[in-house]
Amino acid sequence: MIVPAVGDVYRIQVTEVYPPKTKRCICIHPTGLWFFLINSENRDIYDCIPILKEKNNFLDYDSYISTNRTFEFDNELILKSNYLGRISENDIGAILNRVNNSKFLSQNQKTEIINSISYWKTNNTTP
Repeated sequence: MIVPAVGDVYRIQVTEVYPPKTKRCICIHPTGLWFFLINSENRDIYDCIPILKEKNNFLDYDSYISTNRTFEFDNELILKSNYLGRISENDIGAILNRVNNSKFLSQNQKTEIINSISYWKTNNTTP
């Protein structure tokens, strides 16, 4: 069983997008295996945060973290996925701020993600 940490980035086959494709995904809640997607375009409906290639060598170009929706993957899918690296603590902080003010996520999702990231920031580990 793999337990990713907050900020870990994987290349995962995502079937919930159209068309289904392999995407870079950032772990935001290790216990629930919740992820945000990284996209190449900044669209308002995705409530994006910019992420720069110069600070994240796993990117091919500057991209955007979509914070409007969580994606939950099972452990088997993560085992088949490629670990690419980690985003910076600054990017994790930007996610925390965006989630806190999100109009797209439910209050339960916000609470779970905020608690997960806060725990990681305090302990630099997964519960």
